[in-house]
This record gives sequence, C-alpha cells and structure tokens, in this order.
Amino acid sequence: MAASQGVVIVGGRNVTDNSDLFQCFEAETGEERWAFRQFAPGKVDYGNTPRATPLISEDHVWVAGAFGHIACLRLNDGEVVWKKHQQFEFEAAPMIWGHAGTPLLVEDRLIIHPGGPDSALVALNALTGKVLWETAGNPPGYSSLIVAEVHGRKQIIGYEEKALCGWDFESGKQLWSLIPPFKGDFNVPTPIYYDSKLFVATENNGARVYEFDPAGEIVPEPLMTFEDLAPDSHTPVIANGRLFGVWDGLFCLDWKNDLNPLWVNEEPSFSNYVSLVTDGKHVLATTVKSELILFDANASGPEPVDRLELTTDRTDTYAHPAFLGTDIFVRINKELCCLNLALQE
Repeated sequence: MAASQGVVIVGGRNVTDNSDLFQCFEAETGEERWAFRQFAPGKVDYGNTPRATPLISEDHVWVAGAFGHIACLRLNDGEVVWKKHQQFEFEAAPMIWGHAGTPLLVEDRLIIHPGGPDSALVALNALTGKVLWETAGNPPGYSSLIVAEVHGRKQIIGYEEKALCGWDFESGKQLWSLIPPFKGDFNVPTPIYYDSKLFVATENNGARVYEFDPAGEIVPEPLMTFEDLAPDSHTPVIANGRLFGVWDGLFCLDWKNDLNPLWVNEEPSFSNYVSLVTDGKHVLATTVKSELILFDANASGPEPVDRLELTTDRTDTYAHPAFLGTDIFVRINKELCCLNLALQE
C-alpha cells in the first residue's frame, strides 16, 4: 500500500481471485473513493495478491500486479490513463512468486523490469506508456530497482534472476553485471545506494558493501561483508551511519567500521519476517505478528523505545506500513488500520 495527497491505495484481489483489485481510501475517514479491477487469472506461490507497492506522484498512481499487469490511473477518480501486460507486450515469462518489483519513476520516465529476451528492462513515458527504450537481458529477480548517480552518471541498479546489474539511465545499456560466489539467491531484498557505495544482502551470500571504479562499474570484491545478516526477503535500512537488518535477530551494524555489530536484539519477534522503515532518527519494525516496535537509531543498546501490539489474535502482517503526516497506516490481513503517531519528549 501507499499513502499520499490525502488517500491510501491498497492492492489486493477480488472475491473470486481472478482479478487484481486496487482500492483508494480517504485517509481521514477510511471511506472508499474508487476501485480499479483488472482481469488477471492465474496462480503463483504464496497467493496471487499484487506484490509491488502502488506508486503515487502528483495526479497519478501506477499499479502493478503479480501476473505482469501494470496501469497508470488518475489519482482523483481511478480512471485508466494507460495499461499494459508485460508478459504479452514484452514476452516476459511468468514468475514463480509473481512480478514483485515496484515500478521506478525518475523524472518523466517509468522504468519497469519485464524480463523479456529483448525487453528485459524497459523505459516508458510515465503519462502515455510509450516505450522510450528497451534493452535485452535476462528475467528479473524479486526486488525493486533503484536509481543512483555514480561518478556523474545516472544508473539504474537492480537484480536480474542471477546477477546484480547496472544500466545506463539514458539508453538502457547494461554497464556491468556481478554474479556472487554462492549460487541460488532469489534476490528479493532491494539494494541501497549510500555514501557512494552499494549495499546488498541475500540469503546465500550475506550482507555486502561494494565500491565503484572511476568508470562507474562495480568493483567485484566487496569492501565490507557481514555473513550473519542474510535475509531472504526483508530489505534492511540505513540511518545515520548505522545499518539495521533482520535475520534471526535485529542487527545494528556500524557502516563506518566494516559492518561490525554495535548491538543485536535477539528477542523472538525478530526470528521471522519483519519490515523496517526509518526517518533517519528512528527505526520502526513491523512484525508478522502485528506488533510495532520503535527504536532510537542512535541508541547504544538493543532496547526499544516503545512497542504496540495491534491485535490480540496474532494475525500475520506482511505489508510495509505507509505514512501520511502524523498518521501511520498498517494492513493486518484484510483490515486497513490508521494510527496517529504521537511523539513524546
């Protein structure tokens, strides 16, 4: 889900599970403003619900489903501006866990990752859907793409099925590719570009930090590594020179000191999937058991500042929360909850 400009957009499926359903709710009241349905039959592992986060910018929202459907809608009323089916238009193969990457909006371009032989990576005009460029390559991983300016050149960075890659933003040309030492990563956590370096973490190769050479290509040998942080699906976050990630515990690693641990919280809440978000000063963890746990990003130890259990039946919660002003929106299975954040001195 995503929240902006007074609304919350939530992705799901219809009752008969043959169509993607995106609903727009008024942020203040929870009333539905509009709903967009798109016929999308099929079955993928772990349910058929869209994986990608809706992307809101100014007067439009872009939504993407697990079976390759993508659409640009007017934010005010949900009317379709354009829509595409990546598997049909770009010859993309179905994915075991569904298309998962959130489209990347940069300036007036929408970058998508269909994974077709001749259209592995595609740039579209965001408001018309017109193809600006497409480049050959391999099927995608399950993470989202990012954009970074590396030595004065804007790059798109993300995962193919087996490799971490960089592409030129202007032309789509692949600039570099890196296959890690240990095979079998499903490449779900999204890379992070920070301090002119690239952080990645995967289940078979652990956490790594890479540098770039003067030509903008990645240096194959990692600058820093930490094998104990090896998430299979969760994306870590960085706040004020500290890296926070979850894998059988919440790790706080020192970015400026070879990713050495500053502290580790090993309570049972961090033994399963957890989503993390940060504002640079705090780190908020949302556990699968519907608990919000707040940490001071600069704390010297693993004790949380506060915590809130949202349900008593321990319903699983997987979606990242969304924020709008001082409100936080949390999806608990089939319910959308709005909470007000109250900061205390």
